[in-house]
Amino acid sequence: MIITIDGPSSSGKSSAAKLLAETLGYYYYCSGLLYRACAYILKNHADYSKSKLQNPNSSDVALYCNYERLRYGYDLNHGVRILFDGIEITAYLKTPEMDECASIISVVDSVRIEIGIIQRHLAEQQRTIVADGRDMGSVAFPNAAFKFFLTASLEERTRRALADSTRHSAHDKQTAQQEAQAIMTRDQRDTVRANAPLVMPEDAIAIDSTDMTLQQVVDTMMAYIKAKKAA
Repeated sequence: MIITIDGPSSSGKSSAAKLLAETLGYYYYCSGLLYRACAYILKNHADYSKSKLQNPNSSDVALYCNYERLRYGYDLNHGVRILFDGIEITAYLKTPEMDECASIISVVDSVRIEIGIIQRHLAEQQRTIVADGRDMGSVAFPNAAFKFFLTASLEERTRRALADSTRHSAHDKQTAQQEAQAIMTRDQRDTVRANAPLVMPEDAIAIDSTDMTLQQVVDTMMAYIKAKKAA
């Protein structure tokens, strides 16, 4: 069974998806990390600039971001691990720069093809998955058993982003105004893009997490899941 959680940047979908997966004993899949990984690899191994990521050479994408070289792994003891040629690169992916690069590269057809292959392999290997991203329920897994769309106010998403120590080092702190602008820019890019834009699937359950704790969000999802199973 596949459960999808989509939503805009810093809405809490990754934290909720991870906790929900742990609660259910499911495999956790964070699609955004694969797009960040592809951008990181092209920048650091193929000498791509940020502007060049808007139109990468399809042969480069196929060479560097294919299923054999770019691997996604998850277990309860180690969490998510992204490997390139057998070397873990996870720690380099959770930065504001990689957030922006992932948003840029996620609209590229050749990139989506390679990520799609990885996603299909995961779906074949893992029978139960909680997947989070921006098009999990609308494009990647349209037949998912449960679909959630997580939102929060801009103010709350800004607060969460600033509080995320994995995204900002002590020397990389942004002001609330800068962070809010970065979130709005990414929202705009994600929702108007022609290829797999951020949308709420028609059959998704919307949850506004602005005034909710992470546990309350997951409890709400669990209530929907239990109710549907009981019905």
